Amino acid sequence: MTKSKNAGYYILWTLGILFLGGILYSVVSETLLPLWNEGSKDEFMHNIIGIPVILTGTIIFVYGGYRFVKDSFSTMGNEKLITNTSKIRTKETPKEIKSTAKKENFQMQLNAWKTGGKYLLLGALLIIAGGITINLKQII
Repeated sequence: MTKSKNAGYYILWTLGILFLGGILYSVVSETLLPLWNEGSKDEFMHNIIGIPVILTGTIIFVYGGYRFVKDSFSTMGNEKLITNTSKIRTKETPKEIKSTAKKENFQMQLNAWKTGGKYLLLGALLIIAGGITINLKQII
């Protein structure tokens, strides 16, 4: 790794830690302490459980988006996909071959989206579960 890549790596991690620290400070000072001070122990506990679930879900969701895009672009370099795309764009190619090429390309993209899609779904489910946990008193 070159020095500039190393510096970028450390800057990115520092910014991530500062961002997460800001979120945690905000959660503690604007949500948890007021609930504790007003004696809302049930809501306090719901937030103690729900907020980390939401943050974990958000991290997983962002990672899923990253994987989704990364895997989508990596598939575009696949020789079979490039060949099929060439067949699809060529006017002289018979319809049956074009149809088969389109199906193969579509299947390759679906396979590329599986991992990222699973993380996106898991992250969304965790965010929903955390939101429900935090608002349990209002829901019930």
